Amino acid sequence: MNNRKTPNPLDRLLCDWAQGQAPSTTDLDLLTSKIVQAADEPLDSSDEPILLESFSVLKLGPAAWVTLGAAAVVLLTLGFVWLAKGTKGDLPSVAGPSDLPPSYAWLQDEQLRNKAILLDEMESVFGRRLNWLAETGDNVQVDVGRQSSTGDGQALAVRVVVQRRRVGRQNWTVAWAIDVVARNEEVVRLQHSATGDPGFEMWAFALPDGMIALDTEVNLSGAVTVRSSASELQADRELREVLTTQSDGFEYRVFQTAAVLNDRLS
Repeated sequence: MNNRKTPNPLDRLLCDWAQGQAPSTTDLDLLTSKIVQAADEPLDSSDEPILLESFSVLKLGPAAWVTLGAAAVVLLTLGFVWLAKGTKGDLPSVAGPSDLPPSYAWLQDEQLRNKAILLDEMESVFGRRLNWLAETGDNVQVDVGRQSSTGDGQALAVRVVVQRRRVGRQNWTVAWAIDVVARNEEVVRLQHSATGDPGFEMWAFALPDGMIALDTEVNLSGAVTVRSSASELQADRELREVLTTQSDGFEYRVFQTAAVLNDRLS
């Protein structure tokens, strides 16, 4: 009989990631100190999402920091790496002919599996009190309820990408993007850390027939204002272009896609 323990897929994934993108000692020391500090703080009674920004860490009660440390590392490494890179210009400006959707707007198999692992790890900390988490490249917001969710447990991943280009140009660039992991029928609403931050709201519901009802609202303000409001019925992983518009010499287009996460851990 073979008594060897089956390898943990999370361990393998973390090792692969660490080989190419290991955090610095300074970053790890800072993260550790923030986690220890958070362990001594009382649970915030407000319903506002927790904001992780520049290694700022969750406000939790006693006895949670050890487990939180593992979850925080997973969150920072596995969750939404493509968005963090994209805001620094590492995303391709185009994918094939300029009239086609960009390849990075789709949710790929490995990305979905990583998000399922991330959800599993975060739930090991918060249980069913975790409602949603969202990453925009600048920060991560985590919404944790005071009581366990009474929903059906279905979890979804959603990606929204806003592209822009100057009128008459060929190449599109990423103006803004977000990845969300949320429970069925949870209302996702970003909290702004500064005036002029993009506004985003979302509601999603996985139907019994496999279709996904997805409502999104995006509001980019500042020098240029772009608003997108979409209510779509989409197939799992189907990409939809929900807005094309022009403003102040630029063309904009918005893509959204969604996928069910529950069966993607195997």
